[in-house]
Amino acid sequence: MLSLLSIAGVATVPTVGAEKLNAPRFVKNRTTYIYNSVAELKQDDSLEVGDFVATYGYHSPDDGGHAAYQVIRHAGQQVEEGQYIQLHAGLLAKLINVEQVNYKMFGAKGDGESDDGVQIKLAHEYANACDIPVDNTRGEFWIKRTNNIVIQTNVCWGNTRFHIDERYNTGTPRFVVAGKQESKPLSLSAEDKESVLRGLKNKDLNISALAAYSNSLAVVVDSNDKYGARYSGSLTARVRNKQDFFVIEEYGRILGDVVDFNDYTTLTIYPGEQSYLVIEGGTFLLSGHSSELMEKGYMHSGIQVTRSRSIIKNQWVGLEPGQRDIAMLARHGFYSFWRTFDVHLKNIRQIPYEKTRGTRETTVPQGTYGISCNTVMNAVFSNITAEADRIHWGVFGTITLRMFGSTGASSTGLTYTPSAGIYILKTRISAKKELR
Repeated sequence: MLSLLSIAGVATVPTVGAEKLNAPRFVKNRTTYIYNSVAELKQDDSLEVGDFVATYGYHSPDDGGHAAYQVIRHAGQQVEEGQYIQLHAGLLAKLINVEQVNYKMFGAKGDGESDDGVQIKLAHEYANACDIPVDNTRGEFWIKRTNNIVIQTNVCWGNTRFHIDERYNTGTPRFVVAGKQESKPLSLSAEDKESVLRGLKNKDLNISALAAYSNSLAVVVDSNDKYGARYSGSLTARVRNKQDFFVIEEYGRILGDVVDFNDYTTLTIYPGEQSYLVIEGGTFLLSGHSSELMEKGYMHSGIQVTRSRSIIKNQWVGLEPGQRDIAMLARHGFYSFWRTFDVHLKNIRQIPYEKTRGTRETTVPQGTYGISCNTVMNAVFSNITAEADRIHWGVFGTITLRMFGSTGASSTGLTYTPSAGIYILKTRISAKKELR
């Protein structure tokens, strides 16, 4: 508890209830109270602005949700409990002295009935705002209707188990690993635009007009030039705009081969971060259901990565014990990478999803994937293992994925089109080797 309070000079700690302690010497005219739970803290109507308080747990002592707070006056703003605790007479208890957070600190119950995603989302919002890690290495949590849990700091999940209720899947990912910089369309002068087009056509290694946008992924699209068509099972052509992408480094150095453009309609920059974000550990158990909130389309049940320089490793993905995959809607990849570069997925036990179950009534009408990529450059996939049989669809589906230093690996079902820089994985994968 001394570590929890981070206040020197506290000599004794009460065993039950709330007990006033002598204020430390460097904080005058202040009192510290310690409570068994947040509910007990809320019942104390004698607290005053400036008081320090702490709890042995959130719901009960030693449940992992212990934290320290300071009493402040409510400024009238809308608050959600987690960073703040609502007290009496317009007062709030605000979290203090926090170096890392866990989900129990924000009220996650892990009882199988509550949607712990609400508290998990609050914990990550606080961690993102304070730029501190999430360290939640144990416990079981159920995520039901909550999605778009944004991760912007390092995470250690260890042996934590997440139960994903897929009846509430939507087209929005459950977790999103995101950078803190927004993408932006570039509006270059006519001279600079011509310089970029000339540089791409000449395969220049440096394009000075792009030097100001170093450490970024650039996506070039010409909607007036149709580059190809994808045919679905119904042989309906889906014509695509001409598009390519590359990484910009210092001095406008270009990484990646780019097709020739006579013109472009959009040039969008996706800034990279100057550090690696690491997410490690965790077990994800899926219910195997179709979404009750969607009639058609692709649903999300996992993690989308839009932050360049992200590393995800040491995770296990599977179905709940005793459950079958009965979903009739296709899924995006549990791991979905979108417009990003320099990303790593390592030491993952993954599952492919079922598609061809033998009858029209039980067959998923679209391809459904375990890992998906859209406009990704310099990706590393290492020790990804997933075993399946004939009813399962591909583990890995990509639209545009460029990985350096590989010629493709037919043993894993990976095919490569050199001219387009596209890898497509259509069959099951049990790959021990590293794919770059």
